[in-house]
Amino acid sequence: MQELEVDIIVDDENVEVEGAPRTGFFRKLPFVGKLSYFVFFLTIILIPLIVPPLVSGIQIEFAKKLLFSGGILLSFFLWLITRLEDGRLEFPGGLVFWTSLSVLASFLISSLLSSSVGQSLFGLGFENDTFISITLLFLSLFLASTFFESKKRLAGYIFGLLLSLAVIGALQLVQVIHPGIVFLGGTLTNFIGKLNDLGVLFGLSTILSLLILEFIPNLASGKKRLMHLFLIVSLIIVALVNYDLIWAIIGIFTLIIFIYSLAYGGLLQPIELADDDDNEQSRVGWIKKIVYRPSFVVFVLCLILFFSTNGVGSFLGSYGIFQLEVRPSWQSTIDVARRSMKKDLFFGSGPNTFSEQWAALKPQAVNGTAFWNTDFNVGFGRIPSLAVTLGLFGVLSFSIFLLSLIYLGLKSILRPAENIFDQLLVFSSFVAALYLWSFSVFYVTDTVILVLTFIFTGIFIASLSRVEYIRNYEFQFFNNPRLGFISVLVLVILIISTVSCGYLLGRKFLAVYNFQKGLYSANILGDAISAERRIKAAISLDEQDLYYRSLADLYVLELKNLLSGQSTLTKETLLSKLQAVLSASAGNARRATEIDPNNYLNWITLARVGQTVVPLKGVVAGSYDLALNSYNKALSITPENPNIYLGLAQLEVAKGDIGKAKVDIDLALQKKGNFTDALFLLSQIEANQGSITGAIKSVEQALVFSPQDMGILFQLGFLRYLNKDYSGAVGALSQAVILQPNYSNAKYFLGLSYSKLGKINEAISQFKDIANLNPTNTEVKTILGNLSAGRGALENIVAPKSEPSDPAKRSKPPVREIVQ
Repeated sequence: MQELEVDIIVDDENVEVEGAPRTGFFRKLPFVGKLSYFVFFLTIILIPLIVPPLVSGIQIEFAKKLLFSGGILLSFFLWLITRLEDGRLEFPGGLVFWTSLSVLASFLISSLLSSSVGQSLFGLGFENDTFISITLLFLSLFLASTFFESKKRLAGYIFGLLLSLAVIGALQLVQVIHPGIVFLGGTLTNFIGKLNDLGVLFGLSTILSLLILEFIPNLASGKKRLMHLFLIVSLIIVALVNYDLIWAIIGIFTLIIFIYSLAYGGLLQPIELADDDDNEQSRVGWIKKIVYRPSFVVFVLCLILFFSTNGVGSFLGSYGIFQLEVRPSWQSTIDVARRSMKKDLFFGSGPNTFSEQWAALKPQAVNGTAFWNTDFNVGFGRIPSLAVTLGLFGVLSFSIFLLSLIYLGLKSILRPAENIFDQLLVFSSFVAALYLWSFSVFYVTDTVILVLTFIFTGIFIASLSRVEYIRNYEFQFFNNPRLGFISVLVLVILIISTVSCGYLLGRKFLAVYNFQKGLYSANILGDAISAERRIKAAISLDEQDLYYRSLADLYVLELKNLLSGQSTLTKETLLSKLQAVLSASAGNARRATEIDPNNYLNWITLARVGQTVVPLKGVVAGSYDLALNSYNKALSITPENPNIYLGLAQLEVAKGDIGKAKVDIDLALQKKGNFTDALFLLSQIEANQGSITGAIKSVEQALVFSPQDMGILFQLGFLRYLNKDYSGAVGALSQAVILQPNYSNAKYFLGLSYSKLGKINEAISQFKDIANLNPTNTEVKTILGNLSAGRGALENIVAPKSEPSDPAKRSKPPVREIVQ
């Protein structure tokens, strides 16, 4: 009887239908309980808004994950303290609770069985696919289901969310109108991170606006106009993003809202027909009530824009509204999952290890795509990727969790409720949650959308609990000594675990902060000393293979500078410095391979350490064998990667074995026929051997059989450029550019060939295209300045460190390919 009485008190406090004063249990809550909710509320409201100063070099995603992790852990810690004080526990029951536990169990078991346990459990700290990340997300769901049973709290959150979205929307429109505006020290693309995530977010605001407009007919006229304005702004931002998947999903859920409003809207806004159904005026009035509904208008708009995304995209692209985002196709994801599950059927490779599986198992056909050298962290969608990382158990547990939500949602929205507000709250929270979950199936969202997905799922559960569609588990443990001992023990363990987790994540986030500042110092400021200090600080806080690998790369760059012949040090000092830097570089690279031997990038870094000193011809014993063995180890991990064969070819060139180098180049080209770096190296070898004329004839013969092969065309054009046949180079390279308009390196040597022929305007046109594709490339800007001023194209060129000024003689092509 005592439990039943508490249920009634809590229900009265939460429903507050008649506007009764807040009495009972809420006022008995200690201050720490209110503080727990306040921390939670601020965390989930500020996540969309938080943006670090752009000049800090800190990534937006990192800042948002830091806020979320810290806020949820603090809120949960305070909630646990409150439970110890009042001696009462309450949490949602039913399918959702048990299926949530099964999802967490699948993540934990898979993490413990992973070959990279630390990477699966915690990772760097801010990835979204680790065990700790999914635990924090489910904690946010739990806290939302607990806190938002209160109507007043829920209304406050929805108002705060809409207000934050209004601020973001206004600033985004200002950014579009004035794209060069300086905000927080730089030009901000958007508050959310990825452009498509911004579209998903304002798709949610579109859904929320429609729900308010459709189901609150007595909304004051001023507020209604404001909601119409908010709806229009949301649709404008979705249009600016212009992603067809977003239009499709918004259209589907808008149609659901429209049908539901017609079927159940009679409770609020009945549609009355005249007694004579044949009366034309009545029929017209009935049609108007349908056609003029906001949900119908938005549905038609989504339908139109879904089928015209290309046209809209071309229009918006002319205004510079574009962001390149890639992910594996459905077929590639399924192929990797199928091959991965042959090895790890039940529990997968472990959370946060998709990139390793992708590198090892990706189809060779991927090498023919534009993003062959991208190591994807997830597949086509976040949930489908679980087949690779969590195996059969993880897929089934997550599927059952989602199906239980859908089952409860469909069952509840079709069940009549005594209170209209409660019925609409259940429907609205279900629609919003399901809308957001759709993108976890068909897309890969980042922190903001993931957090909102779990928050709205928690709101949906709270709404079900509010109308008693599901029953909460509730008990008071101070009245039972045995139960009290066990409950207090569990709470204390949870408190200790929360504090420990907070401490561990704090160290990890501080390490990531130092690492990102180190990268900023190295890549933007050019301060190698500061970069080294920052990365070492990151390692002292959290040993990660990424940190050791980056430090090794920093030392390899220093090695190349020492070997470039530009050092002013004495021979003895130079040799001593070389030995110290080489030892540090090799040590850090080896440590990276020890931490994660399954990451091929660690072995490539170790190979490059040895390869750097191979030209010293015996001064450093064992360097060739170290590089060769490391490359072969990397090749065993990712056998379809042409970059490794190119590395082996470069190693043989450094050793002086040109025959083996050509064999490795041929293997690289078998993996990727249009591999520019390999063709570049092969052409340099032919030129250095004095057989450039014969090489040109061989390539010309190959072109007869493959006239549309842009790789062969590039090689032919580059060889003719090296042979000073600039007219012939223009002929071949211009054909390569026709086949691939964004082929930057073909455009580079085509522009140089034009300049040699005195066709300055044509040369400028090519380098302008390259500058648009590589806006941060200072060399291209210098060339454009030279051509515009009437100087030689390569006059006063500052080459990359340890590279010759002549781009045709460098170890790599001069321009980074955006699309190849």
